[in-house]
Amino acid sequence: RIFSVTHAVLVGAGIGVTPFASILQSVMMRYRAAKAPCPYCQVPSCLALPSTLRKLRKVDFVWVNRDIGSFEWFLEVLADLESEQRVIGAAMETFLSLHLYKTGVAPL
Repeated sequence: RIFSVTHAVLVGAGIGVTPFASILQSVMMRYRAAKAPCPYCQVPSCLALPSTLRKLRKVDFVWVNRDIGSFEWFLEVLADLESEQRVIGAAMETFLSLHLYKTGVAPL
């Protein structure tokens, strides 16, 4: 249902974030395909967004963990998605917002 709304907010905690890895990658893969160069003029923006993406304009991803170490396994995927936004262009820069929160206290 994520592609049928304008703004999606995904909230995960701890290892409950696992399903969101697939969702976020699917969203970015669809945008990557839509931004592929036109076979005729090689301009990335000449392709229309597919109907599966016409509504979705913004995704906020919120992930809460007790400690920093819990972020490590998924951090590489998130870093790749964030850097890809910068490469694809200004239209994608604010599409995906990542919000990571550490709730535990550091041991003394």
